[in-house]
Amino acid sequence: MVKKAFRKLEKIHKEKRVVGSSPGSEEIDRMVQLLIQQDHTIRHQIQRMRELDCEMERFEMELQGGQQDTELLHEGFSSLSPISFPHSHNQNLDSQPGVSEQELLQECVYTSDSVAQLEMQLLRHEELIAQLSQDIDVELTRAMLMLPEVPDKDTQLQGAAAGVTSDPDLSWEAAELERLQAELRLSLRTGVSLHIQTAQLEKELKGYESTLFSKDQDCWQLASQLSTLQVGDSVQETPRLGTMKCPAPCIVPQAVRLKHSLSPTDVTDTDSDTGISSTHSQDSLSPCLDMILPPLDTDV
Repeated sequence: MVKKAFRKLEKIHKEKRVVGSSPGSEEIDRMVQLLIQQDHTIRHQIQRMRELDCEMERFEMELQGGQQDTELLHEGFSSLSPISFPHSHNQNLDSQPGVSEQELLQECVYTSDSVAQLEMQLLRHEELIAQLSQDIDVELTRAMLMLPEVPDKDTQLQGAAAGVTSDPDLSWEAAELERLQAELRLSLRTGVSLHIQTAQLEKELKGYESTLFSKDQDCWQLASQLSTLQVGDSVQETPRLGTMKCPAPCIVPQAVRLKHSLSPTDVTDTDSDTGISSTHSQDSLSPCLDMILPPLDTDV
């Protein structure tokens, strides 16, 4: 259509040039210029829209890749300790050659802006969906209020009997119409109840998702705290083991020294008057030997 309009305008312009300048030729020229400018702007906008579509697709691919990476990281954290994440992240950053910090920052800012825009669009779509659901609820309630009430069985039987007595065709049509109206009311009521139930279920699901997310964050925090506590306990146990091993060998040699410091003459000292060995007399037992000797094993 645009090409046909341009051709017609060109023909008119040529005819005007052949015939001569007319008072409306300037207006036609202006219209031609405006149409050309509009065509250029439209083409530029189409090109820009294509570029934006390509960027949106690229952002969606990046978001999907980021979600897959997060899922893989969560699966890895379920089997590994949470301390191994920064090391792997640093390795991934170091494994990218030729990438400066400024470029990374710019890319992060660009992606964060795009993610913010996508989140705004998502919120707007959710608001539109909520508004549409509210409109549907209003329309359903209005339709239910506009429908007549369901007659009782007695009135239906009386009407059917009267219709049969008066005209069988009209009575059959009236009964069929009433049956269809009753089915329509029931279907509308069931539809409204199902819609309300689905809305409640969606709210419950959102609440469950939020609680699961908070519990997941709490689990990760507890896991990190547990790992730090385990590392601190392992560091504190190593000096304790060194200090506990020192007193044992220090106590044993004291008893050994006490036992060996006694000479054989002191242990088997004989009494000068009786000639009986002091080991057989209870009065000559030294208190040091009683304290040093270990207790006898009664089980043997």
